[in-house]
Amino acid sequence: MARKGSPKPSPDVPLSSTRVIHQNLVDAGSDGRLEVVFIKMAGLNEDYGDLRSLVERNEGRPLGLSGAYLPDGNLQVLAIADATTVLLIDFAGDKNNGRANSSNPSLTTQGRDYLRDHVLGRTCGFVYAFDMAPLALALWQSHGLRIKQAIDVQSAGSPKTRAPYATIKLASDDKLNKDNITRTFNEFICQIPSDAARSPTTTPLAQRAWVAHYVAQLVFMEDRLQQVPPVDTFRLTEVVIYPSSLSSLFITDPSFQLLRFLTKSTVDSFRRDQLKPTEVTRSYSTSFDNGKKQLRAKADRFQNKIRENRNQTAHIHVSAHDGVGSFTVSGRISSAEGGIAQLQTDGLLAGKQVATITLMGRDDPTLAEVKRAQVILMILQGRINTDDADFNPWIQKIYLSPGEDFMWPAEWSQPTPSPVKLDPAKIPRPLNSSQKKAIRCMLDQTDSSRTTIIQGPPGTGKTTVIASYVLTAVSAGRSGIWLIAQSNVAVKNIAEKLADFGLTHWKLLVSDDFYVHWHEHLYTTIRANTISGGEFKDRLSELNNCPVVLCTLSMLSNNVLRVQGAFRRNPLHTVVIDEASQIEIGDYIPIFSNFTTIRKAIFIGDNMQLPPHGQDDIQELQSIFEVDHLTAQASTGKSPFIFLDTQLLDRMPPQIGDFIAQTVYPSESDSEDSPPLLKSSDYHPLANEESLLCYFVNVPGQQISQGTSWKNLEESKAIIQLASIFQDQGKNYRIITPYDAQRTLIEEELKKAELKWENKCFNVDSFQGNEEDYIVISLVRSRDLGFLEDKRRMNVMLSRCKRGMVIFTNKAYIEKYAGPGKSLIGELTHMWYDGEAWIEMGDLAKTHIV
Repeated sequence: MARKGSPKPSPDVPLSSTRVIHQNLVDAGSDGRLEVVFIKMAGLNEDYGDLRSLVERNEGRPLGLSGAYLPDGNLQVLAIADATTVLLIDFAGDKNNGRANSSNPSLTTQGRDYLRDHVLGRTCGFVYAFDMAPLALALWQSHGLRIKQAIDVQSAGSPKTRAPYATIKLASDDKLNKDNITRTFNEFICQIPSDAARSPTTTPLAQRAWVAHYVAQLVFMEDRLQQVPPVDTFRLTEVVIYPSSLSSLFITDPSFQLLRFLTKSTVDSFRRDQLKPTEVTRSYSTSFDNGKKQLRAKADRFQNKIRENRNQTAHIHVSAHDGVGSFTVSGRISSAEGGIAQLQTDGLLAGKQVATITLMGRDDPTLAEVKRAQVILMILQGRINTDDADFNPWIQKIYLSPGEDFMWPAEWSQPTPSPVKLDPAKIPRPLNSSQKKAIRCMLDQTDSSRTTIIQGPPGTGKTTVIASYVLTAVSAGRSGIWLIAQSNVAVKNIAEKLADFGLTHWKLLVSDDFYVHWHEHLYTTIRANTISGGEFKDRLSELNNCPVVLCTLSMLSNNVLRVQGAFRRNPLHTVVIDEASQIEIGDYIPIFSNFTTIRKAIFIGDNMQLPPHGQDDIQELQSIFEVDHLTAQASTGKSPFIFLDTQLLDRMPPQIGDFIAQTVYPSESDSEDSPPLLKSSDYHPLANEESLLCYFVNVPGQQISQGTSWKNLEESKAIIQLASIFQDQGKNYRIITPYDAQRTLIEEELKKAELKWENKCFNVDSFQGNEEDYIVISLVRSRDLGFLEDKRRMNVMLSRCKRGMVIFTNKAYIEKYAGPGKSLIGELTHMWYDGEAWIEMGDLAKTHIV
């Protein structure tokens, strides 16, 4: 019977229930029987006898923990396990969340208090979990509960990977089931039915807690685990806070702000990870080695390659043959190099036709994702001193909203840096006033400009600004300049601009994964300055006294560079980060916590182009352009924010550039006569051209789904016609489409037509930062807005041409779904061209495109 004052449960939802499962992860010499007890928080507050029994019989012994989360990252269920029992505590409907010290006598909290004091705050014995840091932070964010004596299991495992299977394998001599372990750790989102204890959806949760306990009590791991500092969120703050108020409170206590930031960053990472597909099916060229029982799978595209992945298994689908129906065998990735992977199989496949291969399980985290999680874990373990003078300034400035009285360390300005003057006469390209202003601010080494943010709309010369800055800085004797971008292509583009400016004393670092077998041809003109991953051991000495180094953001997390002393040879003093609008701010954590030599950070990008990956689904993700306390200070001069306001004369024709300026970068003034922020160049070669420079081709095709993507067969056929015409006329062109399925289809059709196909067709997300004389666009859609609703991506798509643009779509579709006020395409067709730019497919050959 419920105590007086307890929250009244719904009559059709039991407060607790019990079932028996058999763990199938480890053959530990027993039947694997586990009793799973599911308790809602109201039931725990009414009777916490099961929890007390579990705790008391394990005094001084390990308890395993695991968590199941809602899609927004909040913790819904906490599992607590010993060798035979798993308690699942469901926080849903907990009216005391974050109110452990509430003085309201009507709220019964004794079960919750027992959980807080004797499990999460236990002083005799430790609690263990895989990925303890996210669990600890979710307990605080979701329920106001802190934890100590909490050991992260993987911290005692291999330093090379945090894959749960690898840690369990290191610890145990028992037989392991890799497929089951992979599945168990693959899904952390919890869909709780009315009776969760009797539902298989809670089985992985229970098994994760049990296997954490299992690993912790193994003799081999005991010594290793004793060396792991415990996670302790009590250390970071003594503030008692209601979690529902987190988003609205502004608290200046640095330790509280740090805990809040670490929590947000971890939740953002968790939610982004959940966006990764749990299974992907693709086609490969295959052959089979009977002796080794290995399938050799070769990918035709870099994006489709199979990577070494400790968390994935493979299902190999074999076509029907010789009267035998189709069937599937299991496989495991044993090695992968270039575009070729070797898969160990459970069956003989010699002479069989492999139709497709399905990879089960999410991709392993990237090096950068691993480093980010490691830094957060080390802070919670106290292994990184957050009071350290070199650590705190950047973390405070970028993440903690430090306020008006924030001061950079005085020693950073000692001795006073010599000013460097920009001499435009020494720059190979003419510079406009906004470019000069940006470069001067980049060169400024004083406290007022330690963080510089530059917004550059399409065609305003961001890469020219970077190269001009480097030329000036290097000429003045500065060094330790690292040029960083999100993508390898952006890094390569910057390097080519440096070469174009006559700069030769720089090095570009690129991973073998991207370079070897796939993109070596992109580096032909800069090969002497390029060091690929396979050359790191022999060539990193070339970084000595080299003033400029280029690489991706992820490359900074490469352990080989650290082991080989790359950062000792060439410490980071100034980081220039291109594509900053595409980078989620949490991805900078490894830079600003691991590289304590940084004294200046320059961010360049455009928040009206591609956003950070995942922001479409997780709106809370931020780029540096969306950090209010940085951008809001632009007017005070404490955080320079510069807008590149003029398009280059060899970029977009004004007829198209003016449209982009007025619709995407309008004036900030309310006056209708105020000009837009962005200006086109009056000196463009086609500035006075009276012929149309943008055409719309009416193609009555239909969008067809292909997996999670779309394609349009009729648009593809029409584009092949235009590609043939352009090739005959010797025009330089590229094809852009929003959908991978359409990109693949067009590329295949180009091959069949024996037209040039390499580096001709691109997904729009991979084409930002690129340009071409003529841009051909396949919109694909025939119903609903879809991609066209995304103004930032449409901005990228419509701003790539230097001379002209041809857009293939369905006129009836535009009229019905995407007209004026609904999409940039609608504005372009109706308000800019007043419908005059439409032509029919049959008119392609006779249409003169300037």
